Amino acid sequence: MVRQPRSRSVDWLWWATSSGELRPFLDHPDHDQQEVAREKSAVAVQLARLGDPLMDCLTEIAPNVLADAVWRLPNPTRTDTLRALRVPPARRPTATIAMHALNRLRRQTPSVRGYTAQVVTLPVLRVLLPTTLDTDSDELDGEILESLKTTTLTPDLVRLTALADWGFSCQAAALLRLALTEADLALPAWPADVIADIAAACRRFEDFCRDRMCGVTDPPSPLRTFDEALGHARAAADSVAAAVAAGRVPEEADLAILARVGPAAAEARGAVATLTGTDVDTLPEDRPGLADAITAHEAAVHARELAALARIRGLAGPATQTSALAELRRLAEELTDHDERWDAAERRCVVALVDLATLIDTIAADRDDGVDELAENVRPYLPDPTVVNAALRGRLAWGKALRSEGGGIEVEVGAAGAGAGGPHEAAETSGGGSASPGADVAADGGLGAGAYGGDPSVAEGAAQANGDGAEDGLATGSGDAADGRAGVAGSGAGSGVSGSGSGGSGSGSSGLGTVSVGVSGAVDGADAGADSGGVAAGVVAPDTSGAASGAASSEGRASLSSDGEPAESGQVGAGGVGGVGGEAGEASAGGEGSEDADAVAATAAAAADALGALIGRGDYAAAYPLTVAEPGRAAALRALAYATSARSDTGALAMSLRDELDGMAMREPSHDRATQLLIVAAAARAAVLCGHSTYGLLQEAASGLGDLPAVAALAKRVAAGSAQGLLGGTRNLGAMQALAEAEASAQACADAAAEALLHPRNLRFPRATSIAQLWWRPDDGLLGRLLRQAADNDRRVLDEVAEAQRRLTKHHELENRLAAVDEEFRHGKGHRLEGPARRRLLEYARESVETVGHWVDATRKVAETEADAEAWIAGPLTDLRHALLADRVDAERELARVVARTGDPITAGAAKAAADSLTATLNLLDGFPLTGPEPAPETVLAAAPTDSIAPVDRVVSADAATAGGSAASGSPVIAGASEVSETSGSHEDTGATEVTGATGVVEGDPESTAGGGGEGGALGGGRGIG
Repeated sequence: MVRQPRSRSVDWLWWATSSGELRPFLDHPDHDQQEVAREKSAVAVQLARLGDPLMDCLTEIAPNVLADAVWRLPNPTRTDTLRALRVPPARRPTATIAMHALNRLRRQTPSVRGYTAQVVTLPVLRVLLPTTLDTDSDELDGEILESLKTTTLTPDLVRLTALADWGFSCQAAALLRLALTEADLALPAWPADVIADIAAACRRFEDFCRDRMCGVTDPPSPLRTFDEALGHARAAADSVAAAVAAGRVPEEADLAILARVGPAAAEARGAVATLTGTDVDTLPEDRPGLADAITAHEAAVHARELAALARIRGLAGPATQTSALAELRRLAEELTDHDERWDAAERRCVVALVDLATLIDTIAADRDDGVDELAENVRPYLPDPTVVNAALRGRLAWGKALRSEGGGIEVEVGAAGAGAGGPHEAAETSGGGSASPGADVAADGGLGAGAYGGDPSVAEGAAQANGDGAEDGLATGSGDAADGRAGVAGSGAGSGVSGSGSGGSGSGSSGLGTVSVGVSGAVDGADAGADSGGVAAGVVAPDTSGAASGAASSEGRASLSSDGEPAESGQVGAGGVGGVGGEAGEASAGGEGSEDADAVAATAAAAADALGALIGRGDYAAAYPLTVAEPGRAAALRALAYATSARSDTGALAMSLRDELDGMAMREPSHDRATQLLIVAAAARAAVLCGHSTYGLLQEAASGLGDLPAVAALAKRVAAGSAQGLLGGTRNLGAMQALAEAEASAQACADAAAEALLHPRNLRFPRATSIAQLWWRPDDGLLGRLLRQAADNDRRVLDEVAEAQRRLTKHHELENRLAAVDEEFRHGKGHRLEGPARRRLLEYARESVETVGHWVDATRKVAETEADAEAWIAGPLTDLRHALLADRVDAERELARVVARTGDPITAGAAKAAADSLTATLNLLDGFPLTGPEPAPETVLAAAPTDSIAPVDRVVSADAATAGGSAASGSPVIAGASEVSETSGSHEDTGATEVTGATGVVEGDPESTAGGGGEGGALGGGRGIG
């Protein structure tokens, strides 16, 4: 039976009439829907005091009345309803069959029984209710009472209609109230005081619906006129269908009503185009498509609002605005925590904060268009309006280090970084000297304590190695600006703020490793830093004197560009593996020459190959440390790792996956192809397996896949199903398993029919062979046509094929058909067909009839499984499943083409990982569950075991190799996993540039690595690092 999805969608809210059905809507994300569910629940509670009033109505109704009501339904709804009640749909039910159907309806579960009653009585409701939607209470009561007095419908059917359909609208609730009070349709066993309470609850629900849908306080929906036209058109269509069935000419008024649907649809498309800011020609013409467009627009707006609130939580400014900014951050955090329940005042605050973020960005971009208007719009709704003045003077920034009036530095980091939403520790430093413009990056966890994977003991050791400066939480380095090395000051274990030495370059020492990050220039020494030719993009460059070395680890390394910002994709991250390509040519720490740059470029390319190979084969634990310098890609890989390991929607991994995807949804969409593919794979698995709504995330990712239309279409289908609540996690998948098995059985029978159709039938007798060719002709043959229809697996011809197959299985039916066709071939001459040829021909025929019978039985099993399943299984979820499986082939072909043709190994690996993940995800809809135990979340991204093969293990610079006892020859050496421990003391005479790939550990200086690298082994996940 084709039904609407019984989910938390808005449409199903109006179909729900019992407390159990309404309970999921009480925590609906939309506050308006919560209010509707709350008001309807009040009526449902009063109706429940009658026991089971719907069953009481079905007990009173006569079978022929039910049969007449079902026969009013238009096709295919009528056919589906009759099949669900186990009634042959070909002809009008007899009295006996109607009695069986009524008994089956009474035996159904309350949820299914209520929905079936709604479907059966919906045409009756349209007859009883007035066509005018916006009438006041008195006029509405008068029209409904007049309809109840003049109707020719039986009182039992009217009572059933009122009890089944009261929740559709305020008019339907008024029908129930008047039917129980004014029309005397209440059963004698129902108490009068309960009837009075039900009438009062209906009156309150009517008032609520009238104020909500017919008032003028809220702007009308763009689809309101379209809905009204469709409502009138449905009633007119019933009248037209009845007139045509009776052989009469339809009324002109009904045809005119139908003609209004087209203009109403065009008006609705224009309104939706104005609302969403899109071209009207790109919008669909049907009502569900327009509703999806509005939902997508609202989801995108809400995502932008949450992203703006996340940025406000990381807002920084001068010390004079400390209290005001703290209040502003607190307000943004409160609004973010209950974003699903904003009232009107909170909504205005959200709009003001979004405008404040726009104002700050406009000032930062040195533009003045609309600044005054934005300021005036924002000022009334902020806790402290003086924040607007600071924004207009350019004193606010997103977690930046700001220059104070005295030349010092003030750093104020809020509760969340710009667009990240993660926690920060507030830090504020000031002084007359210089400080690194990247201090805020250190506070964000890129360097400092976060650079050691969040291990406090490692950070403390690094701070002690840095000397006295680490005691105050600041690592102060010294160095010569003319030397050309721009070093990262060591890690501040206390405040997490890194400062550079005077002159724009500095360095600190640590026994853990060496990394040089290009931070050219500071506040008081920009010229000296610029003249020093600072190194860009964090490439290994140890100081052989042992005076300067930074620290990095597999999980905390950050690539910094020349202005202190995290390096974009394409720059070489710390250790040369965080991001590949880009500025690798600037990796020479002391201006060594182009040969060192070529070596680093080669190792960067090898690192990219390694990362792509790891992602492609699903070794996310080994690949994850290599993506830390790319936060967006790291988050996507982390989400895919959680999604791949999850086995249910209730485990700890499912919770981690939801949190990860929710965090990604609040950030700006990524334009990196590898990241987009990883997001699609992870979000699709979360939607199907965990029932998590990933509509906005999938829509954003799909919008960036224009050159992969099949993958984008598949992502959008999953997004739509997620938004409609069709994908409900393992419960839905379990319910789909029986249906998938039945469909697989039907498909197997169809394949057998196709094979039987092609089977050769040479009978060594000309006349028998001619008869076989005639019978098994695919277009019009007696058996060939049935086999072709079964091979097509078309359920629409099931009844026709079943009837033909039933006739052919009658006693002697095939023999009689063979005798008749043999007579036509003989023309009354010669002998009848006898002997082995006749017996073999009949055996072939019986085999074909049996094959068709198997397909008929299997297809009927599919229909029975759908009818026995819950309402949302049989229709839209099944349709979505078929659409996804149809898109599967083209999507897999596109991803395979990306793997074969792209020149980026990371994109190729992401495409292969996405293809494998999507295949497993769609297999879930086919009834193939995931196998194996579910690991703990903390073990999913644990370091790879030592026998994991990594294409690239490590890269150290030529200087470090020379200091360890090796002679430079200018050629890079890629050390395998088995070679790492063997090279701990000294290196071969290759002058190698070696890079850590799978572990992501940056090698230490020669003095710290000579002893076998105990701490390096700890950071590298258990590997012995030399």
